[in-house]
Amino acid sequence: MGQAGNQTVLVDPVTSSVVRTIGCCAPEKTPDAAAYGSIWSFDTPTGTVERWESQTYQPVVNIRVAAPPFYDGLCLTSIATGAGAVWVTAAPTTDHHC
Repeated sequence: MGQAGNQTVLVDPVTSSVVRTIGCCAPEKTPDAAAYGSIWSFDTPTGTVERWESQTYQPVVNIRVAAPPFYDGLCLTSIATGAGAVWVTAAPTTDHHC
């Protein structure tokens, strides 16, 4: 899955073809991982991990994992799945932004 302006583009990882384009996400959102029947993304400006319904691409839940960087929270930098979990990396901010 990748970003194209104010839209999310869903890409089939086997064929590398665009499956669907939806206008659901701000450019800052970085959907990266699919596992456990859901699509997972992180939103650095808010410090949240988001779970999306894999069939309708509608948001299911936002999970706060850090304070927003503007308020001295950590910068969420990547997301992955495996070993029965969703993994998110975080790094210190630079001058209150990522």
